[in-house]
Order: sequence, then structure tokens, then C-alpha cells
Amino acid sequence: MAWRARNMSNIVVRSAGWGAIFGAIAAFASGLCLAIFWSTERTGHTGDFAMLMALWVPPVAIVGGGAAAVLFGVVAVIVSFSPGRIEASPLSYTVLGSLLSLGLVILPFATWVAGGLFRALQGAQGTYLLLPSGLLPVAIAGLLTGWKVRSGRN
Repeated sequence: MAWRARNMSNIVVRSAGWGAIFGAIAAFASGLCLAIFWSTERTGHTGDFAMLMALWVPPVAIVGGGAAAVLFGVVAVIVSFSPGRIEASPLSYTVLGSLLSLGLVILPFATWVAGGLFRALQGAQGTYLLLPSGLLPVAIAGLLTGWKVRSGRN
């Protein structure tokens, strides 16, 4: 029993650590793409990109790293509680991380912004942008985190 608890804490620590690193990198890349998109729109001005890069992208990367550490720590707990059914792999981290973030963060936020779930699913208030900017970085970070956790386990 002590071995299982030690193994579980080991996988949770590695998942949270690698999740924080890859989550921060993915959030930075997503924030950079959004900053480029927002500063080149019709309403964008010449100084908008520099302002977004200085004031918006660093906090996004920091928060993204912290959120990914928590998210992939939870994924590691789920994986360690079902050792025969779910294995620590890039696919399991990608799928579980994406489903958790979609159900716990992205859909509730989109529902709040759009004023209802049905309106959010129709893309009201620009919620269509949440999937590529929120779910894709989680999937990429999950893929990389699962790869590092699996390679460290062997």
C-alpha cells in the first residue's frame, strides 16, 4: 500500500511539473496568436501588439501554467486510481485533460458569456473562438505531458 501511495505521489508531482511547463508554453503561444489576431483587426492600432505582448501575454502564460499544473495533477490522480483501465500515455492525458477543461472551464465560461448553453453552442458573443484558443493548447500540453510522464515511468 505504501508503494502505491509513493507511486501515485510520484506521478502526480511529475504530471503537475511537466503540465506547468508545457501549459505555460502552450498558453504563451495561444496568447501570442490572439495578440497578433487582435492587433491586426480593423480596429487594431499600431501600438496594440506591443501593449498586448507586455501586459496580456505574460499573465496568460503564468495562469496557463498554474491551471495546467492543477489540471494534469487531477489527470494523474484519475490515471493512478485506475491502473488497469487507463494508462499514463499521451492519448490518455490529451483526452482526459481536454474533457475536464471543456466540461469544467470552457463550456461554463462560454455559457456565461453567451447567456445560455444553446447560444454558446451557436457561437454567440464570439464564443466560437474559445475552442481553438482554449482547447487546442490543453490538448497539446496534454500530449506533451503524457509523453514525458510515460517516458519517465519506464
